[in-house]
Amino acid sequence: MLKQKLHQADADERTYNRTARTDDMELLIAAAEIDVTCAEWLFDHRTQAAWSAS
Repeated sequence: MLKQKLHQADADERTYNRTARTDDMELLIAAAEIDVTCAEWLFDHRTQAAWSAS
């Protein structure tokens, strides 16, 4: 049986690029699971991250 060679474009489409939006959604889900006010927790977390990055 011949092996099929993937074109670079096909290989790129199969990789999963994480975005800030994906990370935010995961944080919201995690916060909801432990009964923390999601919006407050998320904004506090992002504010701290922004301060530490400066």
